[in-house]
Amino acid sequence: MLKKVFIIFSSILAFPAFSKESKIPKTNTYVFCSPVNARSSWRWAVDTNNNYVTATGYWKTVEREVKIIYGVSYDPFTYVFVINSSEYKRIISYCEKDEFIQPADSFTSSWYAFSVESN
Repeated sequence: MLKKVFIIFSSILAFPAFSKESKIPKTNTYVFCSPVNARSSWRWAVDTNNNYVTATGYWKTVEREVKIIYGVSYDPFTYVFVINSSEYKRIISYCEKDEFIQPADSFTSSWYAFSVESN
């Protein structure tokens, strides 16, 4: 009997390991639109009801090329907000054709990019 309970319990615990669901917890972040030629004139993306648009995905750390400016080495890591392709198609519709979409958790967030995960 104990052996059956152990096998059932082990199967329940192992099931998520074989699942195709993402292991990284999903979260939401706001979307802003930044004009290609006037990056400082960005605006929050809003829907037809004037509500702020959010995207569902997860933050991921990525390594970038280290830049040394005036002898100072800057952090070689940055973040991207990873979304799926359907989420990308949904949120891009809230910005104009000559605007980038970018993720931000608040008004004071640094400038990051979206990354669309491949299937």
